[in-house]
Amino acid sequence: MEVFSALLFAYLWQRFGLSWRLLLLTFYCSFLLLIAVIDLRYQLVLNVLIYPAAAAAMLLRFVYPGGDALTTLLGGAVGLIFFALVALLRRGGMGAGDVKLAALIGLMVGFPQVVWALTLGILAGGVAALFLLLTQLKDLKSYMPYAPFLCLGAAITLVYNPTFPIPPF
Repeated sequence: MEVFSALLFAYLWQRFGLSWRLLLLTFYCSFLLLIAVIDLRYQLVLNVLIYPAAAAAMLLRFVYPGGDALTTLLGGAVGLIFFALVALLRRGGMGAGDVKLAALIGLMVGFPQVVWALTLGILAGGVAALFLLLTQLKDLKSYMPYAPFLCLGAAITLVYNPTFPIPPF
């Protein structure tokens, strides 16, 4: 994880240089890495991290020029509603922490980018689950942390989203 983090931050520095976007992406990616590691190790997505991060994401999107309250809140709502419906339809298939994380990702990236972020995370999780099932490392009743895949989708969307409203430094 340390090597991956170092490579990620070196890439962000090389791509964005000293800028507001670099600072914001470093903050968001650090947080997403923390969530992913905790979920991998303890199978938890902690409210003590999600709630302050949601407040920070809203504040950060509102203070920068080009930040739009409507797209930010709509992104959070889309993530929350979609994942809450999935969690309700398939009880026990997804934890409440994953639902709150989807809402946070929506606040971070806004609408319509939340659709891309969650789609990438869902696809990455599906490929990993299929691999684990085919290799018989896990079965259908086994726990598989989902937050790392959602965080991966969010990080990719944040880094490769040219419309993200961050002005140059």
